[in-house]
Amino acid sequence: MKSRASVHYWLLVAFLCLPLFSFAQYTGGSADGFSNGTFCGSNLTGGSLSVISLSTISGEATFCFNSGQNYSVNVLSGIATSFVWSSPSGGTVFASQNGAASSVASFGFGIANATVQVTATNGCSSATALLAVTGTNCNITLGGSADGFSNGTFCGTNLAGGALGPITLSAITGASPYCFNLGQNYSATVVSGLATSFVWKVTSGGGTASSSVSTTISSIASIRFPGASGSIQLDATNGCFSDSKSIAVTGQSCDNALGGNDDGFSNVTFCGSNLTGGAITPLTLGAISGNTTPCFDLGDNYSVITTTGNANSFVWTVPTGASQTSAINTFTSSLSTITFGGSSGTISVIASNSCYSDTKSLLVSGVNCLVARGGVNDGFAMAQVIDVPLPVTLISFTAKALENAIELKWVTETEINNDYFEIEQSKDGRVFSPVGKVTGAGNSKTVQNYSFVDKQPYQGISYYRLKQVDFDKHFEYSSTLSVEYNGTTDNFNVLIYPNPTVGSTFNVRFNTSWEGSDVTMDIKDITGKTIFKKTFNVTGSLFIKPIDESLKPGVYLVIFYHAEKKVINRLVIQ
Repeated sequence: MKSRASVHYWLLVAFLCLPLFSFAQYTGGSADGFSNGTFCGSNLTGGSLSVISLSTISGEATFCFNSGQNYSVNVLSGIATSFVWSSPSGGTVFASQNGAASSVASFGFGIANATVQVTATNGCSSATALLAVTGTNCNITLGGSADGFSNGTFCGTNLAGGALGPITLSAITGASPYCFNLGQNYSATVVSGLATSFVWKVTSGGGTASSSVSTTISSIASIRFPGASGSIQLDATNGCFSDSKSIAVTGQSCDNALGGNDDGFSNVTFCGSNLTGGAITPLTLGAISGNTTPCFDLGDNYSVITTTGNANSFVWTVPTGASQTSAINTFTSSLSTITFGGSSGTISVIASNSCYSDTKSLLVSGVNCLVARGGVNDGFAMAQVIDVPLPVTLISFTAKALENAIELKWVTETEINNDYFEIEQSKDGRVFSPVGKVTGAGNSKTVQNYSFVDKQPYQGISYYRLKQVDFDKHFEYSSTLSVEYNGTTDNFNVLIYPNPTVGSTFNVRFNTSWEGSDVTMDIKDITGKTIFKKTFNVTGSLFIKPIDESLKPGVYLVIFYHAEKKVINRLVIQ
C-alpha cells in the first residue's frame, strides 16, 4: 500500500506532464446553444451600448437643377452599421459611401424643391436626420442631344459665369479705285472678340463676291464690279454678338483685254506690253506676310502681292504635315489659308504670267496653343474640367507710325507669372532682333495697358512681335504686326535697353548711320568720373552691342563718340 506522500508525488508529475497551453478554445456557430439575437451590450458585465445620435446633414441647402450634389452626416454618439439615404420628394440617390462614424451620398435633383434624409442604425438603436433643400437654375450646360437643354448658343466664356466679349471689326481695307471686271481683295480683322461667321455683301454697284476665306479673327473676300462705283458690307457674328462695317468704293476702266477663241489673235503667249514692241514688265513678288509662329491645327492666312508686273497664276507649296485649304487670287495678289498639323517648315509661292515668274518663301515654326473646340461629338467625356490658364491673355496689340518713331501698344486682360515683355523687330518678317523690354504686372486679374516707342524704326515696312517671358523663363510669342514708316530718323541715334535695368547687364543698339564706324563708349558716374571706357567697331545694318560691366546701382551718363559726333544717354541701374 502506497503512502499518501507517494500519491501526491505522482499526481504532481502527471500535472507537469500535461501539454503547455492546452486549454480548450470555443468557436461559435448555429448550434452553439446561444440565440441569434442582436447583442446590445457594450461588454459582458452588463454595460449598455450608446444610443446613436447624428449631426445635422452638411451640404448645399440650395442645389442646382439637373446637377449632382454631395451631402454628408457624422455619428455624434454610438456606432452605426448601416446608413440609408433617401429623398422623399424630388431627388435621386446616385451613390453613397459609409463608415462606422460618417456617411456621404451624391444626390441628383430635378426642377423642384426636395428633402434629403438619412437613417443610421446598428440593430439596437437608430437615428434620422433631415435637410430641406431648394432648387435653382445655375445655367450649367452639359452638352448632348438628351441633356435636357435646348440647342441654344452658349454666350459665356466659362462655366463660372464669365461673359463673352462683344465683337468689334476693324475698317474694311481694299482697292479704291478698283478695275472694272477684275476681282479685288477686301479684308477686315476682328479687333475684339471672336467670330464664327462672316458674310460679305455688295450693297450697291451690282458687284459680286466670288469667294472668301475666314478665320475666327479675320476674313478676306474677292469682289468684282462690272462697271460702276459701289459699296461693300461685312457682317460678323458668333451667335451672341455681331458687328458690321461698310466701305464705299470707286471703279475705273483699266483697259483690260478679255480675249477668246474668236478674237482674231493666235493662241501664243504675248510677252510685249503693246503692239509696237514694248517689253512687258518683269514679274516680282514682295515678301510673304503671315504668322511665323502659327498654332498647330488652326488655319492661318498668308498673303503675297506683286511689286511689279501682273500674275495669272499663284501656286502655294507647304511642308509635310501641313495643308492648304483655300486660296484667293487676283492679278496682283494671292491669299492662302494654311493649317499646320504638328510640324514646322517652309511655305513657298510661285507667281507666273507665262513670260516671267518669281518665288518667295517663309520659314514658320508651329506651336501648341491648347485650343479646345467642343461639341457633342468632340471625343471628350463629360467629366470635371480643370482649367489650364495661359500666362497672359492678350486683348489687343497695335502698331502706329509717328513722325519720327513707331508706337506699339498692347492690352492684357489677365496675367499669371508674367515677368516681362521683350519687343522684337524684323525687316523681312523672318529674322527678329530685340529692341526693348517692358516689365510685366506679374499676376493680375485686371486690364493692364502697355506701350513702347521704337525711336529707330526701319524706313519702309517693319515687323514687330511680343515675346512674353514668365518668371520661370518660359515664353510665348504674340502674332506679328507690320507697319510702314516713312518719317524722319535721327541719323546718329543710339538706344540703351532695358533702361532702367536690374543689375549691370544692358544692350546698346545703333542704327544704320553708325555702320562701319569705330565708336568709343564712355560711362561716367554723377560726379563725372569715367567708370568704363571702350572702343569697338559697329558692324551690320542694325548693330546690337551687349554690355556686362560691374556697375553699382545708380545713375550714369553713357557717351558715344563718332568722329565729331557725340551722343549722350542716361542709364539707371537698380
